[in-house]
Amino acid sequence: MEVETRVVALNVVGCALAHKKKTIVKHKLVPALTMRLLEACATTDASGAIEDDEDDEDEVSVHRRAAQVFHTLGVSIPSKHAVPAILDLVRQHHCSEHLAWRRAVLVALAMTAEGCAEAYADALDALLPVVFAGCRDGAQPVREAACICIGEFACYLQPDIISHYQEILPHIFMVLNDATERVKEKSCYALESFCENLGDDIVPFLQPLLERLTALLRDSTRATQEMAISALAAVAMSAGKQFRPYFETIYSLVRVLLHQTGAGELTLRARALECIGLMNLAVGREVCEPVLPEVTAAALEGLQLDLPELREYTYGFFAQLSELLQGDVAPILPQLLPRVLQSLDFEDCIDFGDDDKPPSAMAALVASINAKGASGAPAADSGAADVDGDRD
Repeated sequence: MEVETRVVALNVVGCALAHKKKTIVKHKLVPALTMRLLEACATTDASGAIEDDEDDEDEVSVHRRAAQVFHTLGVSIPSKHAVPAILDLVRQHHCSEHLAWRRAVLVALAMTAEGCAEAYADALDALLPVVFAGCRDGAQPVREAACICIGEFACYLQPDIISHYQEILPHIFMVLNDATERVKEKSCYALESFCENLGDDIVPFLQPLLERLTALLRDSTRATQEMAISALAAVAMSAGKQFRPYFETIYSLVRVLLHQTGAGELTLRARALECIGLMNLAVGREVCEPVLPEVTAAALEGLQLDLPELREYTYGFFAQLSELLQGDVAPILPQLLPRVLQSLDFEDCIDFGDDDKPPSAMAALVASINAKGASGAPAADSGAADVDGDRD
């Protein structure tokens, strides 16, 4: 069957899962649909080669669309119906001799983790060995899928996943040292996601983690460097004050990225700025204060460059700086506020008020400024009416 035809069929399945889930459950179609989705995830070409996840995102891909429909299945079908069907396929195919099926099993687990979080959390003792086997797999695409699976489990299976840190972190180390760039890149995503909720339990692993991440930052592709620097930020925030002995060394490595101006390096510069802002919060003002003039100047310079992502990360940095300095942030406001007001006119900074999403860096910065006023003192009560028309 032609690729385009299969993708159209997957679109129909996705629509049915989203809008006709009761009918699907009533007619007991979940096991059959799950099997067909796994087959699509395991798609190979005529030569037996699997579809590449790194292909152009605009290109039609059966594997990618099937993975997306798996997510729809996970969030739409009640887990009491979805999970037995998924886990049955995991048991059947996670040891398949065909790498496409081994990868498909891990993709299915990753993409359904959000919707099936509670059931997966209860089944971690059975699921983690499958993921760990993927980390050790001889096929690169399977190792990549295992990294993504760890990252998705870390996002959605809280707090249960954290209790397995002594098993998970050694496997993250394993893929961080992979021979291929793409596995290393995705292992940084797994590490970042896992460390965000780890806390002090990271301390015994802190030095080797930082050694590996700084090595990736020095000698990797740009995509891996971007992921490594985000992972560094997550490690620093997780370690908190335990990160202090490493701050100066890591800062000296990251600071050189703050002055990148090439079109291909600006995203890395944005990530570096975010990383330093989070490192500052982790170690506290008394440790990071000597570097604040340099990094603040670099952040202000970055606002003059025409890159929406850099602008957003820069406002995120200033929100972090406001949290760190409190009222002492006032001296930079005359330079910063005109840029903030100008950015409010940019289409990419419009906030449509989605209550389900956390406030953007821009919103956090404006809230911080409003709370302190331009002088650093608490802002005067404007006496604005509330939604009922009453004044506070």
